Amino acid sequence: MNIKDLLKSCFSRHPQNRFLIQAPFAAVIAILLTTVPASAQIQAPVELGSVGYISSNAQTVHTTAAFNTVGASTLVMFVSIDTPWNGVPVSISGVTDNAGNSWQVLTGPTSWTGSQYGQVSGIYYVDVPVTSSAHMVTVSLTNPAPLVMDVFAVSGTDVTAAPVYSPITDPGTGQTSASVVTAPITVPTDTLLLGWVKNETGATATAIDGYTLDASSTSYLWSETETASGAGSYTGDFQYSAAIGWQTAVVGLRPASGPEALTVSSVSPSSGSTSGATAVTITGTNFASGAIVTFGTAAATNATVVNSTTISATTPAGSAGAVTVTVTVTVTNPASQSGSLVNGYTYVAATSSLSRVTLGPTSVIGGTSSTGTVTLTGPAPSGGAAVTLSSSNTAAAQVPASVTVAAGATTATFTITTSPVASNASVTISGTYGATKSTTLTVTAATLTSLTRSPTSAIGGTSSTGTVTLTGPAPSGGVVVTLTSSSTAVATVPASVTVPAGSTVATLTITTKTVTFSRSVTISANKGGKLTATLTVTPP
Repeated sequence: MNIKDLLKSCFSRHPQNRFLIQAPFAAVIAILLTTVPASAQIQAPVELGSVGYISSNAQTVHTTAAFNTVGASTLVMFVSIDTPWNGVPVSISGVTDNAGNSWQVLTGPTSWTGSQYGQVSGIYYVDVPVTSSAHMVTVSLTNPAPLVMDVFAVSGTDVTAAPVYSPITDPGTGQTSASVVTAPITVPTDTLLLGWVKNETGATATAIDGYTLDASSTSYLWSETETASGAGSYTGDFQYSAAIGWQTAVVGLRPASGPEALTVSSVSPSSGSTSGATAVTITGTNFASGAIVTFGTAAATNATVVNSTTISATTPAGSAGAVTVTVTVTVTNPASQSGSLVNGYTYVAATSSLSRVTLGPTSVIGGTSSTGTVTLTGPAPSGGAAVTLSSSNTAAAQVPASVTVAAGATTATFTITTSPVASNASVTISGTYGATKSTTLTVTAATLTSLTRSPTSAIGGTSSTGTVTLTGPAPSGGVVVTLTSSSTAVATVPASVTVPAGSTVATLTITTKTVTFSRSVTISANKGGKLTATLTVTPP
């Protein structure tokens, strides 16, 4: 036993263990206690909240009012029903809550037959629960009956083993008593003791022997709390205003001896766009370097542990749709500690949508580009608006998968890249963000833009080089340009010349013949239009 436990044991709540000490010894005690490092002192568990429930209505489902459990490491509940009710046996079929926790039986359900009614009572608990600022617990029954229950949310508990508990006891079959004492439990120093008593008929209970009556008590189920001042044996103690039948039990929540529980208490801002990318600050306790943050099942990015109570992170994308999506924020430390805040963040569907998609220019030669612009009906939300893009003919025109309109902006631009085509193509360019809008881009085939020759005058019997140029790159397979000469007796050309795929030019040889006087010949090229060039052929 350390000095702190030794000293505390001297001041047990039991009167026979109390004694007076002299002033010099008191001074020594003060010195010893204040010099114990804070990290070495075990802190007693703390009641964060509690809720009582009582209903005389015969129903199969009973649910408490909402109460705050944020920061709790253990939830524990006493529940009791009268059975049979209206001649029908009743039992407890399940305990659930709106945070999705799995409740475990600690003891019971235990039956007792009183002088007027039969009762069944049980104690249930959850260690390391998902918590909420609006937590509700539900008990389901096999048949309709009235019900009472009392739930505690406690932080700083030892979650390595189940809570210590007494069996649920009574004064004996058909018996009554005004004095209530539970079976004893043995607990260490600083254990939080929780006692309950459920009365068979109407009466008022008082907490005694150092206990404090909890505010969650109802007229048929009374609860009390006390912190164990030293290691040892403890009972729960009540005094009724009259002798009645009852069931009672006490639970001991031991203080945490290892790392303190990790908790998540808030996320700010608490909502953001379904597209994600919202910077948030998460607050809680006992965060450690390397912590992982998830929103639902998706991991946040840029998670940084600022200190033991603060984490900064960026939200992942959430489910898209016209309804609000709520998720649970979970932080997991490297040592596998985990804390959650149910419904801690809300994904909000975009309030703006895509208004239109425009292009400039609306017609391009294959192999060149156009600029697209998306316009929203209103400013993009925090994190921006990701507009999904598509092309109806990716062989002719390609677009990026999406373009993001910056937060607060209404427009964004993107590049449409086209490929050379053999014939004109009409392509639908579409964008989707809350609504789908489309526009048309015309991708045209390359046509002949020039025909030149060099030299422009040649001596008969020599040659000149001709060049054909297209308006854009030739598509796969190239472009065939047909050629003719106005006088083959003066100059000849091949029947055609092919501009290779991806190129815009091709050359050809113009062969001249010997002449006795100067002659002019017209060379023609045809592809999507006819072009001509004149060559002068002179005598030698």
